[in-house]
Amino acid sequence: MVEPADGEITEAAANHAYQPEFGEPAEPGEPGESHELFESAEPGEPGEPAEAAPPVPERYARLGAEGLARVRARYADLVARIAAREMEDDQRAELVARAGRLNPDAWATADEVAAALEEYETVFESLRAVVGRQPRSRRL
Repeated sequence: MVEPADGEITEAAANHAYQPEFGEPAEPGEPGESHELFESAEPGEPGEPAEAAPPVPERYARLGAEGLARVRARYADLVARIAAREMEDDQRAELVARAGRLNPDAWATADEVAAALEEYETVFESLRAVVGRQPRSRRL
């Protein structure tokens, strides 16, 4: 970089706005004013860092993060439909116990995950036959 002679300021330097270093207080009204990153940002606003997804435990490697999220959502939906349905307490308890086999958070080892995935669709379909399908949204 070449320094200008006799204290001259180059055009490029004159057009370059001063940006304070991280943590350095900025003058009010200047760019970089809110050096305290994201302090006043509401969730979902631009400029807010995306929450990093927690790492998927090793035992769920076969499913991956998205697959695990889908299985958890299916399980939660199924349990909610069982709870909403009118039935005898003993029948409800039996259905909840069967649905518990589909709870990915109850699968403690990679072997349990593999075994649960082998029987997943069979168990899911048998429960869905009793509690019904998730209602479809209307298309406009």
